[in-house]
Amino acid sequence: MKKIIFKSLFILLTTFLLTSCNAKLYGGMSNSGVLSSNNFRYIHKNLQGKSQATYILGVGGFNRQSIVNEAKENMLAYAPLEPNQALVNVVVDFKKTRYLFFFKKLKCYVSGDIVQFQ
Repeated sequence: MKKIIFKSLFILLTTFLLTSCNAKLYGGMSNSGVLSSNNFRYIHKNLQGKSQATYILGVGGFNRQSIVNEAKENMLAYAPLEPNQALVNVVVDFKKTRYLFFFKKLKCYVSGDIVQFQ
């Protein structure tokens, strides 16, 4: 009888642990430059930056705008903007992962292209 109880408890606990974590991806794209005429050339394509924040019981990390700004700074640290250059085709993606209903990790990915106007 004890073996049945322990097996049932083990299966229940394992099921709870495996089903209590999830991940969700979402994001959007914004065009920050006007590329309607042929007066530009691409300097860098598909630059990427990443940042993350961890929350325990909803406390910790930064707000969403701060995470986006940090990811953008990480991206532009690789290739800083110079005069007559602009960041275009900016994509911001988020990945939110929850574990056991009280631990959350939010990752932000920012990617974009740098063009130089003539």
